[in-house]
Amino acid sequence: MAKFNLDEHIKKRFQLFEDKRPKEEDDKIYDKVYSFCLNEMIVFVGQNVSKDEMDRLNKKLDAEDPKNAFLEVLEGVPMAKLRLEARLKYFVDQLLLDSLKKHKNKK
Repeated sequence: MAKFNLDEHIKKRFQLFEDKRPKEEDDKIYDKVYSFCLNEMIVFVGQNVSKDEMDRLNKKLDAEDPKNAFLEVLEGVPMAKLRLEARLKYFVDQLLLDSLKKHKNKK
């Protein structure tokens, strides 16, 4: 199984940084999608850990790399990495579908 990379998944699904749009527009799209993904990760953690662990995560998010903070807090959750990866893949795909539907409805 290939290692999941959220950055690459976002770029691939939204066709970012392929010279199809100005770089500034791709940066804006990437930042927005990544922000939505971080929020979804927080929801996932909140559903799977105690309030104390959630508080610990919030403190760590300000001080260190978000990926490491999430992984450390989720260490005790069964199959957390696999479940989170699947959830994020689905989430990004749904964001793409929603954006395509909105674009289609504007026409």
